[in-house]
Amino acid sequence: MLCHLNRIRKLSGGRPVGSYDGVRKEERIKINEAAAQYAKDMIKKMADKGIITELDDPRAEEALENALAVMRTPANQGVKLQAAKLILEYTKAKPAAKSEITVNKAEEWLAAVASEEKHDNEEGDAGDAEAAPE
Repeated sequence: MLCHLNRIRKLSGGRPVGSYDGVRKEERIKINEAAAQYAKDMIKKMADKGIITELDDPRAEEALENALAVMRTPANQGVKLQAAKLILEYTKAKPAAKSEITVNKAEEWLAAVASEEKHDNEEGDAGDAEAAPE
């Protein structure tokens, strides 16, 4: 049994999860603590500005805090980009979709058709009035 556990330990090898290239354990702990403190400060600022409210799910606030912490660590670029995407999706509204512009154009077109129809009906009524006396 002991031999089996030793074999598993040897096969797992590599760096511990959450370690960065060229950073020792003590340095990693300091970096992570600084990033966590930064994230807590930013969450407080967001709450003060009204981006995060009391009505928000506490799990969402925790996820946002962790994403902010990841942004301030020397993690690989893919992980940082995923964290940035999460933060932007939560804090910024997406730009207006083109469908809204299309809807506006369609509404303008319908209004133009309706006004033409009213104009045609007014001319038709006037034409009927002129044709009746003859």
